[in-house]
Amino acid sequence: TPSPRRRGVGPGAAASGVLWGELGGRPAAHFPVNLFITAIGEGVMDSDTPAKIQQRLAQVVRKVPKEQNTTVEVADGGSADLKLRVFVVNSEDAKAVGEYVSAHPDQVPAPFVVLARELRMAALYDPSEMDLSDASVADRLRKQAK
Repeated sequence: TPSPRRRGVGPGAAASGVLWGELGGRPAAHFPVNLFITAIGEGVMDSDTPAKIQQRLAQVVRKVPKEQNTTVEVADGGSADLKLRVFVVNSEDAKAVGEYVSAHPDQVPAPFVVLARELRMAALYDPSEMDLSDASVADRLRKQAK
């Protein structure tokens, strides 16, 4: 993984923490993204959950992108299928899952299992080809980090 020299924050990205440097003689920058990762469990949402939150969480369960489905090997030599959901930390979906889990810490089986509340990641990009002042560019980098 390249380790850029810190040259400051790039234009249009004030306070974003973007690191600038070089990679193979070309300009390079890291776009930091903090991710919230949860596994979809086998539990059912508690009936005390407000209808609006239930709708959002039901969508979180229904819309698991195929690249977020995985199989892991477990200690006894078997395997388990996992449906993961990866969100940017401050997204509405991450907040809804986090709040639900915090409000139901002893629910077994749980509908959600938080694996990481804040996993720090970064997307490497060429700042001479991408302008972070364009919101769609920043969104694309966030999706790549996920």
